Amino acid sequence: MFGKYSMLVGALIGAAAGALIGGIIGVLLGGNDIGVRAPLAAMVGMLLGAVTGGVAADPKKVFGSKNDRELKRLWPIVHRVGELEEAIAALTDEQLAAKTVEFRARLREATAAERERLEQLRRRLREPRDPDQGESVDDLREEIKQQEDALYQAERQVLDEILPEAFACVREASRRTIGLRHYDVQILGGIVLHEGKISEMKTGEGKTLVATLPIYLNALTGRGVPL
Repeated sequence: MFGKYSMLVGALIGAAAGALIGGIIGVLLGGNDIGVRAPLAAMVGMLLGAVTGGVAADPKKVFGSKNDRELKRLWPIVHRVGELEEAIAALTDEQLAAKTVEFRARLREATAAERERLEQLRRRLREPRDPDQGESVDDLREEIKQQEDALYQAERQVLDEILPEAFACVREASRRTIGLRHYDVQILGGIVLHEGKISEMKTGEGKTLVATLPIYLNALTGRGVPL
């Protein structure tokens, strides 16, 4: 209704309401110094009312929108990718290709315990079962499902750690092979897609190039990656 003045209007309304409430409280408290207490309470109420009223009228100006907060979280990751660019550019083609082997090895090493536990459960499911053992097939399958989820979460954590270096490698590979270098906003879009969120881009902003980033990263797990 008040447009760009909504925060100011909210602060004024809050100040007036706070002053009124504070003054009433000061009077109700009574005492010999009511002449001092009531104005003081009114002043405190006015200040608090102005702050809370202004924030309530337009909280985005104070705390930022959800999108603003999300961008603030993601940009340091983009900057980290940029910091690695020079070192990755210095690699030979063979060294750059070897990074994929390195990433996969890091991933498997970090999730070895989860993989071993999952394989143990799957072996138990394949073994002949004694009905008197007490463990049902359904219970075992549920345990396997939980362990698969645990493995997936462990892989996600490692991928998040690898992401800056992996994205820097994709950027360099793209530059060498097709002459296209991912812009920072495209790196940002790749991070958003990796996290399973929607990255809205206009025609011509390089959606296909953006897609190469999360596809490469998530393909390191050996799982299928939908395009």
